Amino acid sequence: KWGELKDAQLRVFVKPPMTALGLHADTYSSYIKKFNTSIDNVFRIHTFMEDWDWGHYTLIGNHVCHQYMAGQSQQIKPNVFHCSGNIGFNPLITMNITGINN
Repeated sequence: KWGELKDAQLRVFVKPPMTALGLHADTYSSYIKKFNTSIDNVFRIHTFMEDWDWGHYTLIGNHVCHQYMAGQSQQIKPNVFHCSGNIGFNPLITMNITGINN
């Protein structure tokens, strides 16, 4: 769906109940330095690893991710504000893949 990525990095995040990642925007500075590229080339995909559960909240730009299904993905562009929180009973599990879009 998203094409092939060069120099891909994969990260899995397990957010326990009653935790949050506050509002922020990614600048990809360490990725840019490591792979000697510009911010214009960096591409990040955010994927939900399990179906939505009560208390799981994610905001990407002006889009509230709600009642998603496992495998649903969305691009997070550089410098776009986003945050997530888990005030539910079960872990919130997501995966980010960052790379250079060919």
